[in-house]
Amino acid sequence: MNRLLITFLLLLIFSNIFSQIVDNKDNSWSDFVNEIAESTSNEQNINNLYEELSQIHENPFNINQIDRNQLERLPFLSEEQIENIQAYLYVNGPMKSIFELKLVKDLDMKTIEMLLPFVYLGEPPVSEQKIAWQKLFRKAKQTTYFRFDSNLNEKVGFSPKVDSADSRYLGTAPYSFFKYDFNAGNKIQFGFVAEKDAGERIKDGFFSFHFLMKDVGIVKRLALGRYKLAFGQGLAMNTNFAMSKSILASNVATRAEGVSRHFSTDEINYLQGAAITLGYRKHLFSFFVSAKNAAASINDSVLSSIKTDAYFNTENDLKQRNGVMMYLAGTNWQHRFGALKLGATAVYYAFDKPLKPEIRKDNYFSFRGRDNWNVSIDYQYRWRRFFAFGETAMSVNGALASLNGLSVNVSSTFKTTLLQRSYSKSYQAYYSASFAESSRTENEQGVYWGIQWNPYRYWRLSGYADAFRFPWLKYGVDAPSDGYDVMSQLDFYPKEWLKMYFRYKVKQKEKNLTDPDAIVYVVGKYDLQRFRYQCDFSTGDRISFRTGIDYNVYNEERKNGTDGFALSQSISKSFTKLPLEFDAQILLFDTQSYDNVIYSSEKNVLYVFSFPSFSGKGYRYSINLKYDLNSKLSFWLKYAETNYSNREIISSGLEEIKGHSKSDLYFLMRWKM
Repeated sequence: MNRLLITFLLLLIFSNIFSQIVDNKDNSWSDFVNEIAESTSNEQNINNLYEELSQIHENPFNINQIDRNQLERLPFLSEEQIENIQAYLYVNGPMKSIFELKLVKDLDMKTIEMLLPFVYLGEPPVSEQKIAWQKLFRKAKQTTYFRFDSNLNEKVGFSPKVDSADSRYLGTAPYSFFKYDFNAGNKIQFGFVAEKDAGERIKDGFFSFHFLMKDVGIVKRLALGRYKLAFGQGLAMNTNFAMSKSILASNVATRAEGVSRHFSTDEINYLQGAAITLGYRKHLFSFFVSAKNAAASINDSVLSSIKTDAYFNTENDLKQRNGVMMYLAGTNWQHRFGALKLGATAVYYAFDKPLKPEIRKDNYFSFRGRDNWNVSIDYQYRWRRFFAFGETAMSVNGALASLNGLSVNVSSTFKTTLLQRSYSKSYQAYYSASFAESSRTENEQGVYWGIQWNPYRYWRLSGYADAFRFPWLKYGVDAPSDGYDVMSQLDFYPKEWLKMYFRYKVKQKEKNLTDPDAIVYVVGKYDLQRFRYQCDFSTGDRISFRTGIDYNVYNEERKNGTDGFALSQSISKSFTKLPLEFDAQILLFDTQSYDNVIYSSEKNVLYVFSFPSFSGKGYRYSINLKYDLNSKLSFWLKYAETNYSNREIISSGLEEIKGHSKSDLYFLMRWKM
């Protein structure tokens, strides 16, 4: 009775708040991804995260049937919040209203705002002894997607050759893909992807198939075709998303999903073959094998390098295609001992040709040879408000990589995390992805401290400080180096229709600096300070506004400092009488150099992460439309144009555009069959 009364009162009090959140439900989790994108150089890592969250957004979880694995796929939730959601459902039974999320311990309004796009209120689970396969397949969801993008300017790569030695793109300018997805109650999933990059011929495109079966008897996961793996903190095996520094400063542990399907257009980070996870009591055993082709440069039957991008639109790119066959086999074990979870991973991989990159000082300890293996042990432990996690891994040469963290919910208003990492300069793991300043888990030591504090109602202070060191040389740094990265953000949300924040970030590192009096490079320090103010305002008639102000200052030894400035304004409108959503944005930018590059997020078509960067002087505007013809057929259309006032040539090489403006068109169609 008390629960029903409280739920009714919450319905009255928060209905307006939640309606505003639902109307603008993309903003909060998109901001979370954008901030991570600004803090990492691994672009594909961010694209994988955005696509993963977009897929869940399009196919949200039933809050009354949600399990731990599903909650762990939402990286903005802490371990304690996940347990509190499960505990609430266990003690109180199925939710009668989505507004009951406010009753879950430690779920503040900012977290609920990010959670709402990924859940819905559905029927409670029905206990069945046997799976009704006929019913399951009859209610299966089938969805197809078709996307078409095109730059509307003439690029050098598509112009006629001046002489026979000139390189040109082989295919047509538009980018396109087709995706088919079959989902039978999340038990059986399969689909395929066909993609053609800009400048590629159709026959040189990317074609992918996957099959995934979940929770059928002792078989917890069975993947065939192309799939992904993630175990522990990703030091030995992770082809999925790795957690990085973000506005959720106290939530940095990587969530390992284990075996999952590969349903994106990522042409690099996947495995091909078969993987299975078996459950016995509280044990999970995973076994996996893979064999796939990769692009590489070959000299005298020796691999000099493995291609790290997936473009095959020139003759030189095609010469590297399928240059190497990569084999992999491994296993993983997981077990829960009450509050303690332990795991162990063993991975062996080999190439059909020896890999021998040219020896440089910075890559002296890099892997060379035909085969390698990695083993690791990982752990998680919860005790009251303490959560400890970590992993230690070793490669065949005996080098170690270790990451350990401790998160503490000091109170309902204060959370903190301390993380230590130590990656040997000679640690070698091709399939590794974990928390790091660099894009690789090698040659790095660091200590990270993050906090989240809600001192008063409507206020939240979050921040982190990360000190790191690179014991050996890096590309572009001819000496051991160090640096630090600090962020602080103050959020203020006094009304349900008004929220704002101020963010300050500073990062200092070292690199090779030019010195006119020196014969060789001099290693020196440089730093970049970023300031950002953002204000979101929404009205009761489904209109929302966002204003952003960015300013940065770049300083480098032996040079005068430079700065950059940007002002952005966006408006979003959803109509009640028309199944139409409209988004528009304009950005004015003025930067003194490329070192002052400005990043700006903008709405794009479904599944496309858009976080372009700008340098120089000019403006950019974009218009994005979504139209639901009916419950099955939806369309997205976007037009964006960037104009520069200080240049007559944009980009370089085959991407060069003669002129001061660049225009792009995006189109996507989704059909739910």
